Amino acid sequence: MLHSLIEVKTLGLTAFPAKVLSNQLLPDVSRLQSIRAEEWRQLKARLQNIGLTEEYVGKITKVGEQLLDIASPPLRNWHARRMSDSAAYAMRMLMLDDAVTFQEAELALGKILLDKLIEAGLVLSREDRKLVSPFRMVVGNGLYILCDDLVIGEDAVMGAGDTTNTLCQASYPRRSIENMLDLGCGAGSCALLFAHMATRVLATDINPRAIALSRLNATMNGISNIDFRVGDLFDPLEGETFDLIVSQPPYCALPCGVERRAFLHGGVRGDELPLKVLSQVARHLRPGGRAILLVEWPEIQGQSIEERIASAVPSNDANILILKYPTRGLDDFCTRYAAIDYPDLGTEFERSAILRREHLESLAVCGLTQTVIVVQRNSAGLRWSGTFEIPAQDADWVTSARIDKLVAARDLLAAGRCQLLAACLRVPEGTVFAKEYALGKPDQPKFTVHFPHQALGGTMGLSQGAVLLVTLVDEAPDVNSAVERFAKQELLTLDQALERLVPGLEEALLTGMLEVA
Repeated sequence: MLHSLIEVKTLGLTAFPAKVLSNQLLPDVSRLQSIRAEEWRQLKARLQNIGLTEEYVGKITKVGEQLLDIASPPLRNWHARRMSDSAAYAMRMLMLDDAVTFQEAELALGKILLDKLIEAGLVLSREDRKLVSPFRMVVGNGLYILCDDLVIGEDAVMGAGDTTNTLCQASYPRRSIENMLDLGCGAGSCALLFAHMATRVLATDINPRAIALSRLNATMNGISNIDFRVGDLFDPLEGETFDLIVSQPPYCALPCGVERRAFLHGGVRGDELPLKVLSQVARHLRPGGRAILLVEWPEIQGQSIEERIASAVPSNDANILILKYPTRGLDDFCTRYAAIDYPDLGTEFERSAILRREHLESLAVCGLTQTVIVVQRNSAGLRWSGTFEIPAQDADWVTSARIDKLVAARDLLAAGRCQLLAACLRVPEGTVFAKEYALGKPDQPKFTVHFPHQALGGTMGLSQGAVLLVTLVDEAPDVNSAVERFAKQELLTLDQALERLVPGLEEALLTGMLEVA
C-alpha cells in the first residue's frame, strides 16, 4: 500500500515581497529567545484555534501555482485580503509579508500575545503603523515552522519547500526507528516531521542561525526528543551511527560575482558538497540503516552521475540506488535562481541570470537532473548498485514504501537464484494490462502495461512473452511454481524453462514490473 503523502505547504517560501534589497539585514533571531516556551506553544494553539491550518492555507497556495514564484504573490495577497477572518489576518502578517492593521493583528493573536511578539521582534510595526513579521511561517502536517525570507542575507534559513516535500516522502519511516539524523537541517522541517517516529533525532547545520530557529520551532511544536548541534556536515557527530539519515545538501553552482548563500550553493560546479556528503555518509549508518539524499546534479558530457556517485561512496560500504527524474534545461534554472536574488526583475536580475547561464556553459554543463539517492547498509552482505528512471508523470510519487520495494527487489537478485525461485512476486496493485490493435489488423496486437503512479513505472509496451511471464509469476505462490508451470506448458525441462525465464524475471524486478510480495 502507498504510504500517505507527506504534504508540506510552501507558501512561506514562495511569497517573496514585491520589492526588497538583497543586502537587507536578516531580523535578529536572538530577540526571539525572550519568548518563553509556554508562549511559543500558546502561539501555535492560537493559530490552530483561529483556523490557520494546512487546509486553510491551501486555498491561497493554489493561486498562481503554475507561475514563476515571483509572479504569484500579488494575486495571492489580493485573494487573502478578501478573506476577512482572524486566520486570514494571521496568514497575511506571518506568511505573506502583507501588513495588517493593529486591530486585525489583535483579532488574530489577542492583545497579550501580540504585545509579546512585537516586543521580541517576531512582529514589527511599520511607519504606517501596520504590522508584519520579518520572518516567514510555513504550515503543514500539524507543524508551524518559522524560517527566513530567502531573499535576505547569505545566512538566511530555509524552511519547507517543494524539494523538502520530495525528500520527506522518500524517507519517511514506515515503522518506528531508534536514531535519525537530519543533516543540514535548516529550520528543522524534516527533524520535526519525523520526531514522533524516532526515539531520538539529531539535527545539525553549519549555520548557527538555522539551529537557533530549529530549536524555537521544536519548542513551538512541543517536540522534545531532538538534539540540535552546530557544525560542518558530520563533524558534530562524534562517530555516532543512525538508522536513518536525511539530507538535502546545497547543490547549486556558485558563479564568480554571485553572493554565496549557505542554504543554496554547493561549490563552483554545485556537486562538490553533495559528493563530500556521499563520501562520509555510509560510515554513519547502522547495519540495515539507510540514508536518503536529494541532489540536483549538473549533467556533464563524459562524466555520468552514476560514475561520480560511485567514486564518492566506498564500494564496500553500502549499496546505492539512484532514482533519476527527467533532466531539465538550464534557462529555467538560471531564471528562477536569479529571481531569488533580484525579485524586482530589473537590470541586476538580467545580469545575474546571464552570469549563471554563462558560468554553467563554461563548465560544460548541459542540463540538471534531480535525484533521490538511497545509500543502504545491508547487514546480509549483499552488494549491488543501480539506477531507476522516474517517468515525468510519476515525479510526485516517490515514497519510502516504493523505495522499500525497489531495494527489496535488488536484494533478492543479489541473494542468488535459490532465493529468487523461493520468492513470492506480484505485479504492483492497480496495474492495468491492455491488448491493443489497429482497426482491421486484429492479428497484430500490441500489449501495454499501465502502472499506477505509486509504482513509478509509467506506461510501457510488452511482448506477448513478457505478458505471459508476469501473469504466471503473479498467479503462482512462488517463482519456482511459475517456472514449473511454464516448463510443463511449453514442454521444456526445468533447466530450459529457467534459462528462458530468469533474464526476463530479473528485468521485471529491476523495472518495478514485479515486486517482492
